[in-house]
Amino acid sequence: MTNEQLQERCLEFAGIQPFTVSNSNPNEAGNKWRLPGGLVVSNAPDFLTSVDAHIKWTLPKLDHPKMPAYLRIERFGVKYPPPIRVHVICYDRMAKAEAETPAIAICKAIWQLTEKGNV
Repeated sequence: MTNEQLQERCLEFAGIQPFTVSNSNPNEAGNKWRLPGGLVVSNAPDFLTSVDAHIKWTLPKLDHPKMPAYLRIERFGVKYPPPIRVHVICYDRMAKAEAETPAIAICKAIWQLTEKGNV
């Protein structure tokens, strides 16, 4: 999976959709993004670099009525700098991923959860 595929999967999972505006005003025309509440914005959240974007858009989708989603980020290993390991734990499912940054590791964990069909 490439970083572009990870970004696309996280956007899809968060419910953020591409939206094209055709308007006579050239400042408003072009490609935009429709957020789940219906708001149209110019830039989509960057899930590859921002843990905050995951906390706002993807992790709440994993919440269960009995327990919210849990995120654990840790460094591990003997290599320097040590890779980052992320655990995304939901009520009845879990995904673990490793990457060079926490945001990419969360993307990979979301990928795993969506591939399993658990979400």
